Parts: sequence; C-alpha cells; structure tokens
Amino acid sequence: MNKTFKLYNARKEPMVIVNKKIDGSYRVLGLKGTQLSHVNLITNHLDKFKNDFKLMHYEELGQIDLKELLDF
Repeated sequence: MNKTFKLYNARKEPMVIVNKKIDGSYRVLGLKGTQLSHVNLITNHLDKFKNDFKLMHYEELGQIDLKELLDF
C-alpha cells in the first residue's frame, strides 16, 4: 500500500509531497510555487533529504508559538 504525505519547512508551509512506494523507496515531488518545485526524485534515504532541506513531517512541527496564538 502506498502512503502519501507532505513535508513542511520551519514556517509550517508544505514544500513537497512524498509517496512511499511498495518497495520501500520514496517518490518526492516539489510543490508548485515553492523553492523546491524543481524536485522530482526517488530515494531510499528520506531522512537525509529531510535534513538537507530542513523539512519536517506534520507531526514534527510542534506546538504553535505565542505570536501565532495571539494572532488566532
């Protein structure tokens, strides 16, 4: 079963879509209008890709900060 998810930058903006393939590799596609829109690759090393571009899973984004709470 394929699993699809997005990776986000530090500003909590989605940057790429990742599709985990049946064989365990990952297809990474940059989202249009982002700095990574040129990305179109298949990798077995998603953690390295995440570290190279400082990306995070949604669950890794953390809690909102005080400014975001006040703006809400």
